[in-house]
Amino acid sequence: MLRYKNRQEAGKILADLLLKYKYKKDAVILAIPRGGVEIAYFISKKLLIPMNVLVTRKIGAPHNKEFGLGAISENNSSYFDVKSLKLLNLKKKDLINEIKKEKKELKRRKILYRKKPLNIKGKTVILVDDGLATGVTAQAAIKAAKSFKPKKIVFAVPVSSVEAGKKISQKINEFICPIVEKNLGSIAVYYDNFDQVTDEKVITILDKAWKS
Repeated sequence: MLRYKNRQEAGKILADLLLKYKYKKDAVILAIPRGGVEIAYFISKKLLIPMNVLVTRKIGAPHNKEFGLGAISENNSSYFDVKSLKLLNLKKKDLINEIKKEKKELKRRKILYRKKPLNIKGKTVILVDDGLATGVTAQAAIKAAKSFKPKKIVFAVPVSSVEAGKKISQKINEFICPIVEKNLGSIAVYYDNFDQVTDEKVITILDKAWKS
């Protein structure tokens, strides 16, 4: 099974697949925090194009927070998986408390991480995350990115499930993913080191990216 040593290696491998965007003045990388930030940094460094963040929060199932039923993102963008909601006999209103909680966290992260204004209108946007299982966070991020009216959206991710990859590909201009698995399981399985990314690490990476 193909796997990465860490997010740094994953970022460098993705960067090699995105070389046609190197030096592009109208291109910008948007990392989905927290895991996507470290990967995006190494892509930004190699392609020599700026990076920023697009904050997105997963809405988990009531008894299994890791199972994403939907997600929220910036500009009041949201996405909910109708199939999964029906499977669990749930409606969006049943998740209202979770949505409120995640909206607060989204606001907190946006204030903490956003050091520069998000200016992507008319630009090529490269969205970056560290893995797609259900793909709900990616769907919300894409909706948010589109609300800012970019010229083009590329989604770059080290590993994805087949189902998530197909859904995402239909919503964007280009999907870049070296590992696409039918039976994905946990994203962490595809990394030797998949440590949790802290707020402090995100801020340190963003400070380095914007000073370079």
